Amino acid sequence: MKFFDTTLKNQGYEIGFQVSLLHEAALGIAAVTYPDIHQTLDKEHLYWEQARPFSKGLQVELDFAEQHNTWKLILDLLHRDDFKSLDQFLSYLTDLTEEELKYYALPYLGPRLEAIKQKAVQGDKQAIAELTEQCGNHPFFPKLMAFTCEQSQANLLNHIDRLLRSWFDEVIKVNATNLEQILQQDRAEKEQMLVQLTDQQFIKWILAGSNYSPDSSVTKVCFIPQVIYRPWVIQTEQEGMQIFYYPVSDQHLLDHYDRYQPAFSMVQRYKALADENRLRLVKLIYENSRTLKELTDLVNLGKTTIHHHLALLRSARIIRLVDRRYVINKDLIGIESEQLLYYLENNKGVGE
Repeated sequence: MKFFDTTLKNQGYEIGFQVSLLHEAALGIAAVTYPDIHQTLDKEHLYWEQARPFSKGLQVELDFAEQHNTWKLILDLLHRDDFKSLDQFLSYLTDLTEEELKYYALPYLGPRLEAIKQKAVQGDKQAIAELTEQCGNHPFFPKLMAFTCEQSQANLLNHIDRLLRSWFDEVIKVNATNLEQILQQDRAEKEQMLVQLTDQQFIKWILAGSNYSPDSSVTKVCFIPQVIYRPWVIQTEQEGMQIFYYPVSDQHLLDHYDRYQPAFSMVQRYKALADENRLRLVKLIYENSRTLKELTDLVNLGKTTIHHHLALLRSARIIRLVDRRYVINKDLIGIESEQLLYYLENNKGVGE
């Protein structure tokens, strides 16, 4: 069958960055109220146990947030602007009408459901039920939909105010200066790499090899560095915009920033390529996607040894596995040279 594609491809999108302790606070609240994920985070399970006990007031708000997933509505409200302080954000919320507050707080569900969403925030019971049903398979949205639409404006504002102010006082402020520095350093690194790479190369690099490509409705892709949810990338969206909360690079988490410390991902790639057998495998896979059996037949090495080499190449994001076939991440070929140039030119030290 032949296809004649008349659809409009994405003609261009803007890549931007935001840095704010507000985002880190919302993600911290998301993490602490989601115990099932603690063992998958860089911060050890013990960290989350030692973070408690919180004050009685904060614990009440956290319990409420865990019950209704209100961390998500805070994240969505934060995407309304590039807020620089907690007071600025809270002041913005108080200036919204009740319908605006609820509409912006609910997640974006695509153009098909926008009219229903508008009715839901006006209190239409049938619309609320339909939204909830449409999100039935999502782990967070169903409870959030009904809760947000049925709460009063005052209750929503009071909860957000008490939760964020208490979280800042008890969790963020003690390490705010260092945390802000980590986030700003990482953004500066990523902005410099964006200059050296194509947009698609950059997206693939920062998202650890993901093949995400914005569709025609996306006009902006926003990247927000985060520490608390490492190693996860959190993806969300607003109308016309995709947002990625990405984990900051390892070198920015050192107690004392070391400009001579190379990026772990760069070291990993050079190590992966610094082997004759692995280079042979890369060339074979570059020429054509291959299964493990095909590679075993083509290279005079044992299956276990080849599997080990392939695992190293995958961890360095040089190759990936698609339907049991190994393929090259072509968009990332040569990116280690750009990383090396960035490391040499932008991390100047003695004698600079």
